[in-house]
Amino acid sequence: MTPLKEILVNANVLPMPAGVKFDKSQIGSSDFIRITPFRQSNFRYAIYILLCIGSCGLLFVFCTWWPQLFTYIARKHSRSKKTADFLLIESDKNVYAEQYEEVLVHRSTNHENSVSDVSFEIVWFEHKKARYVYNNNAKEYERVHAALHESLMEVSKRMDYGYGMDRVDVMKSIFGENAIPIIPTRADKIFVRKIFHPFYLFQTFSCIAWICIGYTEYAILIFILSGATIYHEVSSQLNNMKRLRDLGVVDTHVNVYNYM
Repeated sequence: MTPLKEILVNANVLPMPAGVKFDKSQIGSSDFIRITPFRQSNFRYAIYILLCIGSCGLLFVFCTWWPQLFTYIARKHSRSKKTADFLLIESDKNVYAEQYEEVLVHRSTNHENSVSDVSFEIVWFEHKKARYVYNNNAKEYERVHAALHESLMEVSKRMDYGYGMDRVDVMKSIFGENAIPIIPTRADKIFVRKIFHPFYLFQTFSCIAWICIGYTEYAILIFILSGATIYHEVSSQLNNMKRLRDLGVVDTHVNVYNYM
């Protein structure tokens, strides 16, 4: 087994085992404008719940429209992006439908179930199905391309034995599992976002106003049609996600060789 060495990727980001080669083409450009670090705070989250109750749910509605509002109220601002628990991602509103998104920061180590003799920690998060790793030198997160640049001769040499466990351990920490997880959104979350959409809120207030002035039958009809529309949209979105998952599932057995 080849021991790990302190070979760093792109200005001291990641330690790699001997023989693993990365070049700067593996570090991609960012898909966001800026990121703001936050820490978890039970106290601020409790304040957020009290404000939601005190506003009769209006704050919760506003947070569904502007998710950054929830982050600023329920999270505590952090000075360091590396030690943050959450990151508020601001994307280009001309490119993505959702301009703000809160993501969870992960920390991968090779202490557990590792055969490597060098321990390290990788701080990363995922955004738009891409992984971003913290660069200790630049003090920023950089997107890592899930690709290794190897010649056909180099690939042929390891066909009989595969990678060593030390190299497998580090590569899994950097790139993650060799899978494309398509996690479906919960039905209740989709439903809440639909019913708190400004259009359906306007429909609800309109129905209440029509009932108050005597247009009861018309208001009930509009309310039923709006409910049926929400049900159809939620069902269609869930079915589309299910078909997408079924399309991406490949049940094939492969032989994986690891040279010890």
